[in-house]
Amino acid sequence: MRQPKFAKPPSCESCTLYEKGFGFSYPVGPPTSPILFVGEGLGTAEAITGLPFVGAAGGTLSRLLQRAGINRDTVRIHNCVACQPPGDWLDGAPWQHSALSHCSQYLSPILAEPHQVIVTLGAVALRQVLDLWGVEGVRVQDFHGTVQQAEYGPAAGKFVVPTYHPSYIQRGATNLTDVVRFDLERARSIARGGPGSPVAPLIPKATLHLDPSPLAFRFWASVYLEELKRNPEGVWLAVDIETPDKAGGRDEGELTTTDTSTKIDRVNFAYRSDEGMTVPYEGPYIPFINDLLAQAGTVLMWHKAYDEPRLRLAGHQVIGRGEIWDLMWAAHHLQSDVPLGLGFWAPLYSVCRAWKHLGKQKGKEAEYGVWDGIHTVRCGHGIVKDLLDAGMWEAFYRHTHLREQYCLRPAHDVGLLIDVPTLDAFHDKLQGEAATRLAALGDSDIAGTLKPKGGYELKPESGPNGEPPTPPAGLFGKAREKGDTAKADYLAERITLVERAIDVAVKVCKTCGKEKGVGPKHKCPKYLVEPDLFTDGQPPKPEVVTVVRRERRWFWQLPFNPDASQQIIRFIRDSGEEPGKAKKTRRDTGNKETLHKLWKKTGNPVYRDILDYKAVKKVDATYVIGARKRIWSDNRLHPWITHRPSTLRDSCVNPNLQNVVADKTGPDSLAAGFRHCVVAAPGCRLIEIDYSGIEAIETGWMMGDPDYIRLAYLGVHAYLASHLLGKPASLGWSNADLSLYFKEIKKKHPLTYDKAKRCVHGNAYGLTSFGMWKQFPDVYPALRDAEEVQALYYAVAPKLKEFHDWVKDTAQRLGYLGGPPIDDHDLLTRSGRHHPYGYRHWFWGVLGYKPLAQMEYRKAVAWAQKRGLIDASGRPKGIVLLNSRPFKVIQGEDAKRAIAFYPQSIAAGRLKEAQLDLLHPESEDFIGDLYYGRTPFRMPIHDSMLFECPDQACDRLIRRAVDVMRRPEWRQPCPAVWGIGDSLRIDVALKIGRDWGRMEDVDITPMDKVPSSPVREPFHLPEEEDQWEDLTDLATTLGTPSS
Repeated sequence: MRQPKFAKPPSCESCTLYEKGFGFSYPVGPPTSPILFVGEGLGTAEAITGLPFVGAAGGTLSRLLQRAGINRDTVRIHNCVACQPPGDWLDGAPWQHSALSHCSQYLSPILAEPHQVIVTLGAVALRQVLDLWGVEGVRVQDFHGTVQQAEYGPAAGKFVVPTYHPSYIQRGATNLTDVVRFDLERARSIARGGPGSPVAPLIPKATLHLDPSPLAFRFWASVYLEELKRNPEGVWLAVDIETPDKAGGRDEGELTTTDTSTKIDRVNFAYRSDEGMTVPYEGPYIPFINDLLAQAGTVLMWHKAYDEPRLRLAGHQVIGRGEIWDLMWAAHHLQSDVPLGLGFWAPLYSVCRAWKHLGKQKGKEAEYGVWDGIHTVRCGHGIVKDLLDAGMWEAFYRHTHLREQYCLRPAHDVGLLIDVPTLDAFHDKLQGEAATRLAALGDSDIAGTLKPKGGYELKPESGPNGEPPTPPAGLFGKAREKGDTAKADYLAERITLVERAIDVAVKVCKTCGKEKGVGPKHKCPKYLVEPDLFTDGQPPKPEVVTVVRRERRWFWQLPFNPDASQQIIRFIRDSGEEPGKAKKTRRDTGNKETLHKLWKKTGNPVYRDILDYKAVKKVDATYVIGARKRIWSDNRLHPWITHRPSTLRDSCVNPNLQNVVADKTGPDSLAAGFRHCVVAAPGCRLIEIDYSGIEAIETGWMMGDPDYIRLAYLGVHAYLASHLLGKPASLGWSNADLSLYFKEIKKKHPLTYDKAKRCVHGNAYGLTSFGMWKQFPDVYPALRDAEEVQALYYAVAPKLKEFHDWVKDTAQRLGYLGGPPIDDHDLLTRSGRHHPYGYRHWFWGVLGYKPLAQMEYRKAVAWAQKRGLIDASGRPKGIVLLNSRPFKVIQGEDAKRAIAFYPQSIAAGRLKEAQLDLLHPESEDFIGDLYYGRTPFRMPIHDSMLFECPDQACDRLIRRAVDVMRRPEWRQPCPAVWGIGDSLRIDVALKIGRDWGRMEDVDITPMDKVPSSPVREPFHLPEEEDQWEDLTDLATTLGTPSS
């Protein structure tokens, strides 16, 4: 390792990191700079050069500063710790506080310099500069972009703007890039003005009503109602509740359906951005709260799905006379790849202090609650305006707000019927399978583990009647309590008591010779000390040392545990193989991918047994035992459909039933076993209607290739397979001939078909040939195999690679893809600024930057010069300089997400529109009452919809649903030269059955044989159209709070 530029000064000698820490750095930048940046500690590059932030994190910081319009040479930069801690570990390390305390001698003078604002980078700097050690609930997520003012220490009186550490962004959190840019711009605006100047960020004053008397609360409510009368459409009421689930300032975005507390502790209200009210939910307050809710106008909530049901359960059946808007999901539509919490979003819409941590401070609960209401109002005004300005309000209004009311919540309320005896039988079957795999693993010679760690000095005693010693119950965990009898029996049957010789560290006293029971407060017994060692009648100070001895101890020998990752890694190494590396942490792993590769490489059946066991355990724990706990008294599961994915697709929780359809390997698969348990009620059938090849079709539409759309209809996998077989299909053939040929290929050449299918699917989501080879080693034994298939695919679909390159370039250039809809096909598909359904996704890591050592850089230069690949700057193409250090430009994590965005999100939007057409009561195609007056819709599943319908109504549901789903989509215009109509149509496939595992395909008339239904624009209720106009006017009138 290279030696550091600077040795530690003598003042470091008493520091705990004097020997352990590496290198030393001094601050850089002018001492009079308006902005001081404070990081955590040094990395290797910083320790060697003696300069802060010059490594990978330094390159990220340089790019962030550039985005914020800040010249790095004009700012001051330092760290809380001036050396590199062992393993780059400081936060939470044993030496954290002693190192920070010792290094304060270097940091304090820097903080005292005449800087206008201090930017803290990461949690350690945040706590150190603001002296928040010991304060619970302090998270960068809730402090970023806020304007704090240091109260103590050398920074007292200075403005502090916290933000994320560049290394956090560099390690994968690229979605927060623009958030950091916003935080830095806020700091820059403060620095330009300076404290006390007219442009300094004066934090707006707010009137806080903390637990006033019931009559004072009633008076406040009457003032609000008077304001509402004067401006019924212009006053919104924020309503927020506190429950035990939310105690301590817990982030709203972290609440899930497993948070089941219904007890309301307090209610927070606000209708102005500078005034808030909070009252305890008790006694005389409750009737006044009920009156206020019943007479309110438009209501704002942050996480409506949590707050509204609990208020209604408490007896407040009327909540507002207008709409209840869920601002959390509105914010998600605006930028879908960032955290959902109110604490995160608040600084984006007002200059404010952090407040979420107050929820964990005794006596501050009311202050914490009242700010929740105020910030809900502030964010509400800004988010609605931004959605309207971006042309994205209708996407939120229709696909979240309306669909939640008329599609998703009714489906949740009805739920999916479970055949409980079949579920129990499936559990027994899975337990049997697990027991078989465990027995095979137990019979092998894989080492288990010894408990307890240090063993017993004495052999555990036998029972009163001579029974063998009984192992402690804690050794078995809670497998039996969790319903995992196979694992519990395996451990109980195979545990044995063994004696082993081990090295034991023992403390002995050299003064008195005592060897047992020597502790930290040991005092030598006088009778054991030699008389000539006494001083003034007192024995000498004990000299206690640690010696290592070989001793025999008793242990409980547990069998190999396939659920223990460390035991799996140890087995891999004992077998002479190397474990894999976790993608994010780069730590050793024995994950599924590693086990599969090793099984293929070695043929060792143990790897296969572990994989099988884990698969069985996952299905049993999640979809059988987990489902059993969630079945209501009506024998139905009631899963929740959420909007969390950043692509704005739906996801399913408690349990995730969308996953059990991903495994369609046949009727004997584990997923199929669970699907058999989902049944229709007597006299009913389950109906699943699926868009056929929708994402491939959407890809063809986006890249403007009608031939690819045609192949996506008929079978692009088989088309590629025909070329792999050397018997290529011709696009000049009729659809009937192509379809017949494709079916023959799929039947007679399944391996070739699978090779083509993996390639098509992989390419759709940006998987490279190397990625396909690594992910599907069964299909592509060598890298060359994957490269040849991919090259052929690009040859038969020539526009595909061009489209993927365009997507990546556009996402990198704009920082996002998507935006408001437009009726021009070219602008929709070639600008990157539009989307048929008004969706948008931000991308900050389409390109990545890998630091190069000087030797690597020189080799790259020499290689590029020989091939004429030097750009105008004199550097090799694909290499950039950041902070004078060379970095290789590589494909970043966001590249795959960008490629997948348009096909996935357009498919999701199309499915959501079909749901509204079928389930909104004002739609001409309404079928929302076909299940005995209730909705027949059960859940969306990727690109399909699942229904439960009475037998006599099945024909009506199928006709309506198929017609709606096949209808030309006016939001997706097609050029006339394509010859496929004015708007894009997509065919569907139909399955029907009594249980979800035995669904039969039903032949329906092909789409090209059915006259096209007229293009129908979305319905809007008259009052909803008025409301749309009112919202537009309201947002314009209120404007956005200063930021």
